[in-house]
Amino acid sequence: MTSLALQNVTKRYGDAVILDGLSVAFPPGRTTALIGPSGCGKSTVLGLLTGLVTPDSGEVDFDGQPLTPGRLAEVRRRIGYVIQDGGLFPHLSGRANVTLMARHLGRPLDQIEQHVAELGELTRLPASVLDRLPAEMSGGQRQRVALMRALMLDPEVLLLDEPLAALDPMVRADLQRDLADAFARLKKTIVLVTHDLGEAAHFGDEVVLLRAGRVVQRGTPADLMDRPADPFVREFTNAFTPAARGLQRSDA
Repeated sequence: MTSLALQNVTKRYGDAVILDGLSVAFPPGRTTALIGPSGCGKSTVLGLLTGLVTPDSGEVDFDGQPLTPGRLAEVRRRIGYVIQDGGLFPHLSGRANVTLMARHLGRPLDQIEQHVAELGELTRLPASVLDRLPAEMSGGQRQRVALMRALMLDPEVLLLDEPLAALDPMVRADLQRDLADAFARLKKTIVLVTHDLGEAAHFGDEVVLLRAGRVVQRGTPADLMDRPADPFVREFTNAFTPAARGLQRSDA
């Protein structure tokens, strides 16, 4: 299983300090939820882990080795990435979106089709939806297709950036249940970015709360809610406490 880590990473955009000497590790085979207010650096962390963002100082480690420019192509094939509203190519069917990279790499067609069927079952997506264009799908269906695409090459790491933020509450609740079940079955190294403590509690084995590019507290959702490290943690969790307690994982 693959581990990820940032070691004393600083990232600035102009005069704005986005990450301020951040050190954080993501254990292999576990789901870590990154939470915090807007602008705290959550999405920048995902950009660093994929090599789309370069640190001003510090080191990004992938599988125990520094993420250098020479490793980017190899590392990116080991990562699945899901963003808000899926990020699907609008001119391609769901099936074409899912299989695009596998076909580009010359994977055998029978293996591709078998894996598509397995992923459709994993994400609870009817096969007929894969023949539609993204504009003909619901928001929840697009997110399921996006997850299938991210998993198509069987990546070791799955990164999700606010994947459910654009969905209406009922669709979001259904997809939360299905994705939590899928993550438990996959047992991959997963980093989920969200601003919602309830969602973090639903998915995460562990939660990392960021503020101004630094870790304020790390632990289980119960740790943050019942044993806040400082007044900011208490204020942040109080805004979500009823929903977060309702969504806590049964094994937390």
